[in-house]
Amino acid sequence: NGAPITNITCAVACASVFGIELNMNNLILLGVYAVVASFGNPGVPGGGIVSMAIVFQMIGIPIEGVAIFAGLDYFFSLTRAPLNIIGNVYSSLIVGNKMKEFDKEIFNS
Repeated sequence: NGAPITNITCAVACASVFGIELNMNNLILLGVYAVVASFGNPGVPGGGIVSMAIVFQMIGIPIEGVAIFAGLDYFFSLTRAPLNIIGNVYSSLIVGNKMKEFDKEIFNS
């Protein structure tokens, strides 16, 4: 899931734009908040904006900062959602194969 990395990068950049200093405690909390906020959006295009708004509010960055990255998130979502879905499919195939529950004949037919 690339959303936490995107949210952290955007939050640090936005904090710089607004002149907000982030100390080590804020950066650690930012990482935790970004991971928790992004649990529900891997397969949802545009879900990164919602998690970014949550992270910005939790860390104390003005919500207006989300508008700076709203146009970019569309392009991030175009690549993030399909890659996460493909990753889930391959992971399911690997686990099913290891557990001897994957029938290749049915899959290929």
